[in-house]
Amino acid sequence: MIDSEKLLASIVRSTSDAIYSMTPAGIITSWNTGAENLYGYEADEIIGKSIYCLIPEENAGEFSGLLASVCNGKHLNDFAMLKVRKDGVKLDVALTMALIPGSSGEPLGLSCISRDITVDKHLQQQMRAENELLTVTLASIGDGVIATDAEGRISLMNSAAENLTEWKKEDSEGRPFNEVFRVFNEQTREPVEVEIKKAILEGSAIALPRNNILITRGGLERPISDSVAPIRGRDGHIVGAVFVFRDVTEERRREQALAESEARFRHLAENAADIIFRVRIAPELSFEYLSPAAYKITGYFPDELSLNKHLLTYIQILMEPALDGRISDVIVQPYMMQWKHKDGHPIWLELRLTPVYDNNGKLTFIEGIARDFTERRLMENRLEYLSMHDPLTGMLNRASYEQFISSLSDEPQKQVGVIICDVDGLKTINDSLGHEAGDQLIKTIAEVLTASLRQADLVARIGGDEFAAIVIGLSEAEVQQICKNICEAVAEANQQERSIPISLSLGYSYGVLGARNIKTIIREADDCMYREKLKHRPQTRKRIIEALMQAAENRNFAGKIQSENIQKLVSAFCGELRLSDKLKADTELLAQYHDIGKAGISDALFRKSDSLTSEEMEEMRRHCEKGYRIAKSSPKLNAISDLINKHHEWWDGNGYPFGLKGEEIPLPCRIVAIVEAFDAMINDRPYRKAMSLQDAITELENKAGKQFDPELVSSFVSMIIAKD
Repeated sequence: MIDSEKLLASIVRSTSDAIYSMTPAGIITSWNTGAENLYGYEADEIIGKSIYCLIPEENAGEFSGLLASVCNGKHLNDFAMLKVRKDGVKLDVALTMALIPGSSGEPLGLSCISRDITVDKHLQQQMRAENELLTVTLASIGDGVIATDAEGRISLMNSAAENLTEWKKEDSEGRPFNEVFRVFNEQTREPVEVEIKKAILEGSAIALPRNNILITRGGLERPISDSVAPIRGRDGHIVGAVFVFRDVTEERRREQALAESEARFRHLAENAADIIFRVRIAPELSFEYLSPAAYKITGYFPDELSLNKHLLTYIQILMEPALDGRISDVIVQPYMMQWKHKDGHPIWLELRLTPVYDNNGKLTFIEGIARDFTERRLMENRLEYLSMHDPLTGMLNRASYEQFISSLSDEPQKQVGVIICDVDGLKTINDSLGHEAGDQLIKTIAEVLTASLRQADLVARIGGDEFAAIVIGLSEAEVQQICKNICEAVAEANQQERSIPISLSLGYSYGVLGARNIKTIIREADDCMYREKLKHRPQTRKRIIEALMQAAENRNFAGKIQSENIQKLVSAFCGELRLSDKLKADTELLAQYHDIGKAGISDALFRKSDSLTSEEMEEMRRHCEKGYRIAKSSPKLNAISDLINKHHEWWDGNGYPFGLKGEEIPLPCRIVAIVEAFDAMINDRPYRKAMSLQDAITELENKAGKQFDPELVSSFVSMIIAKD
């Protein structure tokens, strides 16, 4: 019994899984080596602490529920959840947790086993990507593909198979294969049963006879070439079969033509898009035939390419197994090779080679096809580039940045400077002027940073509004100078005519690897940047609001002078109404900033001479919402953000955006609406002349009770008449 307990304890200590126990309250009571390795805590520093130090804050509630259910007798088995290591790194684990009963049945604690499934999740994501690629591939290839389950019922059919069989995928799924895929012998007209189950049972591919014809759902006959092969799962077990077929009508015609005449064969070969070739083995290695496609793909005429010994040698190396009689090794095709076009640019060729033997079994020829694979390879390279670069700026992205950081851990004694930059006010700019303006700002900043750094330095966009640079081999003073250069470049860019100023919060840190950890240096630079951001935040907001206000004034027909007139009239009217100081201040501020949201409306709408469409009118009305979001981001304007959103409401409820009516509309909005309308009427506009004072008053009175508060209209008219 003691030996068994020692063995069990040894197993618990040495297993790679994290095994630990805790009280029902979540206090850790034991901790094995696997747990130390997985979470980074030594046993003596974690035992006695709460399990919640391993739980991300956002998942604490979920874990509390799991803990309670296990304490109530439920067994938790391989539950996938997120945990956090000592170093802050989050990892996915599969958690098994069960109650430890005492001799009398009372709960002594809980046993827990955690297994790192980060790699498993990555594999699942990879499998999803592979499935997506498979779907795209099946949709794009010309051959018909039908997959069945182990019972021979159809589970998948690509578009080519739909076209060839005239069966829709949704109609065929779940049906027996031979019900959908009806095949007859071309000579005997007898039905041929495709041996799906035989392929599944024998576990090997089966090539079917060539003289088969397919009867489509609509009754058409198509000669086909087909084969069936088992589908194996990742564990090697057979889970179904895949049937690949194609319409060989044209192939039959070509075969007939080839049989009639060698000239006809040459005609087809010489008009093929792929390079078709034949290599003679003896008495010396040489091309016996090269099709004209060689010129289109490589830039070399066939007689030029046939003299290329390097290409011949490469083909010979590929076929060495055939020379040695190891035929099975030759079947591993196709081969991919990079070649150089005659004009110097690289091309990729996909080679498919076939050995040809004489009657004595001696290899005499190598026949092959070379397909131009360049476009696909370039696409793969492009995808690889996009995975490591930011598509908006062309800079390296966060993945490249983190990869570079990881590589630095193997290079001690290097001087490293880290610069972190954050774009100030980007959300406000996106909300008000649109993401196109925000994107343009990001690209401008990327250009400024790139120009301020050396070509050898790494500069990356690591977040929506965040950039990072890593400089190697410079002194701290030189890193400081780079930061100064960036600030000067930003200031210089702001000297140019810009609707929105560039504002960057910048922080840096410096250290020598080995003496300092790169992550510590990065954290210090990040902290420095945030201190800078907090320091300049009020000033930045003020500059952005001023710029947006200027943009709104530029788009307002009234212009700055009339805007000031409106503010004066509002102030006078507030005095006439004897409003409280706060209400008067809010109303005056609303008069100044009520149209700030127009900064986010397209210039084209303001320049348009024709009537606006319903969609354009809806876009114009959104300036209330845009103004609301801008005001919300400004401490100065936050108090009137709701007023900005409601300043186009009508007394009768026909306004926008909420359709408020009567006294549901805030008083400052009702006041500004009257004053703004009056000022617009008594001043010239591009589309009409100014009204007389009496006509403007008459128009206000006509709209009292509809657009405007009737009592306020009466008070306002009285004030205007008294002043006149």
